[in-house]
Amino acid sequence: MSDDAPLDLDAIRARLAAERGPRYWRALEELSDEPALQKAIADEFAPGATAWHTGLSRRRFLQLMGASIALAGLTACIRRPEREIIPYVRQPEDVVPGKPLYFSSALCEGGFARGVLVESHEGRPTKIEGHPGHPASLGATDAGMQAEILTLYDPDRSQAPSRDGVESTWDHFLGELAVEQARWRTDGGRGVLVVTPPTTSPTLRAQLAAFTHKYPNARWVPYDPLDRHAVYRGTELAFGRPLEARWHFDRARIVLGFDADQLERGPQSLVCSRGWAASRAPGPAMSRCYAAESTPTLYGATADHQLPLRPEALLTLALSVAHQIGLPVPAASGPNDAWARAVAADLMAHRGTGLVLAGETASAELQALCHAMNAHLGNVGTTVTFSAPVSQPVDSFAEFGRLCDDMRAGRVQTLFL
Repeated sequence: MSDDAPLDLDAIRARLAAERGPRYWRALEELSDEPALQKAIADEFAPGATAWHTGLSRRRFLQLMGASIALAGLTACIRRPEREIIPYVRQPEDVVPGKPLYFSSALCEGGFARGVLVESHEGRPTKIEGHPGHPASLGATDAGMQAEILTLYDPDRSQAPSRDGVESTWDHFLGELAVEQARWRTDGGRGVLVVTPPTTSPTLRAQLAAFTHKYPNARWVPYDPLDRHAVYRGTELAFGRPLEARWHFDRARIVLGFDADQLERGPQSLVCSRGWAASRAPGPAMSRCYAAESTPTLYGATADHQLPLRPEALLTLALSVAHQIGLPVPAASGPNDAWARAVAADLMAHRGTGLVLAGETASAELQALCHAMNAHLGNVGTTVTFSAPVSQPVDSFAEFGRLCDDMRAGRVQTLFL
């Protein structure tokens, strides 16, 4: 049917009236019974759809696909190397095939241990869950703790010592270490550096102290790419000394967070998540949450009022809130003054049961201002408590920078990672 030929609607109506039973059609053009249109409907594919520009026919393509699938199945016919299954000579008392055993252990986050229960089958750990009796996990885990089990079965893990990329032996390593130790005894370990993640383990710290005592010119460098130095620097600006803050979300009725990432990272994330969930139970005691953030966080995603800001605007907003509640800080006006006034009024109405906090990635100045607001509102001792740090806080970025400078200058002779 040509594009410019009009449809004869009267003829179509007459043909439909003469038919008996239902007649299904998709368009008026289909009812016209034009030969060209009927041929187009009868064709399974549009013209050119079956043309293969590579010269490969559809039939040949399907043959090759079928052959590849058949050959893939042949991999099941490969004879595997024979491996002997040797039974226990002396069956361990508690090992029953198919019955799991559970062991208490701990995983570290920023140097702080979090208790876990490890499920084991015939000596192979298979699952990690939080230890319900440990105060840092309370029976819960996060994605990082769950994934720790995979590190035990990493095929790229070293199976033996290596030297310059060539597999070596422990005896060879200990022999070369003995030569190095002879030099350390004469110069006090000059040029020896030990780099580890931050740790609060009394045993490891005692071993490192004994090592540096024996070799006084050696140096220990704790390094963590997610450094918590700003957290301790913030408490030092607010209270004159570094402290460890503990957030009690379960006691808070009003929470104001600035880039608050306490629910997803840090050594207290599991405890904070449990307390936050308890405070958000529907009812008259349900907490109200305000979030001002430059990076999306779990806390901000579930807050009642969320205010997205640029990173440099967070301190300005915090100063505005602090000024509204009566702290002697300079008034910082901005486009979010109405939001700040509403939050400040809510915090003042809930003195002693409010909580103001900044995430671990926030600046030390913002951290200190949040501590000052909590102290002014009477929240210290209820929704936030402080204790002495378990270990001496170290600016690992500065220490690592010194290490890099020493390496460039050739002052590092032996480096342990």
